[in-house]
Amino acid sequence: MPVDPLERRQGTSSRPLILWNHRWEYDKRPDRFLELLDRLESDGVEFELALLGPRAQKVPRALLDIRSRHASRIIADGMVPRAEYEALLRSARVVISTADHEFQGLAMIEAVSAGASPVVPDALCYREQYPEQHRYPSDDMSAAAALVKQALGACEQVNQGEVDISDWTSDKTAPIWRAFLQDKAQPQRTAE
Repeated sequence: MPVDPLERRQGTSSRPLILWNHRWEYDKRPDRFLELLDRLESDGVEFELALLGPRAQKVPRALLDIRSRHASRIIADGMVPRAEYEALLRSARVVISTADHEFQGLAMIEAVSAGASPVVPDALCYREQYPEQHRYPSDDMSAAAALVKQALGACEQVNQGEVDISDWTSDKTAPIWRAFLQDKAQPQRTAE
C-alpha cells in the first residue's frame, strides 16, 4: 500500500515526545513497549507519550498498565482526527516499533516522513527500510531504550533524526504497484 509522505517539520522537535501509532494487538508487542517505557522512567528520562493507533474492544493489559504507570506523560490517547494525528506525528521526536509481525511498516513510514526518528527491531521489513543505527536486537529493550535516549537527546543536533524513506513512499511505490497490477490484469496468452 503506498504511503503519501507528510509535510515534514523543519528541524528537530523540541518536545521529548515518544509516539506509538500502531494497532494495540499482541503482534505489535505493546508489552515490550511498556517494558521500554518503564526502563526510560527508571533511568530518569523525561518524555511525553502519544498513544495512537486502532484498539480492539478489549483494552490490552499493556495499555492499561501504560495508562496507570505513565498517566502524567500521556498527551494523546486513542484515535484522533486526521489533522491532529498529523500534527502529533510532526511533533514527535521518536517513533517506536516493538513488533514481532510487520509486512510494510506503514505507520512507521508515515511518522518518519513527518520527521520522527525511528527506533525499530533489527528484523522484519525494518532491515531494508532503516539504517542500522536506528535498529535494536528484537527483544532487547535495554538496547531500544538506549536508542530512544539518544533520539530524545538529539534536540540540539539539527536533522539528527532524519532518515531517507523516500523509496518507501507513494512517489516511488505507487508507479511500481500500478505497473505490476496492470501486468497482472492483462489477459495471458496461451500456446496453441
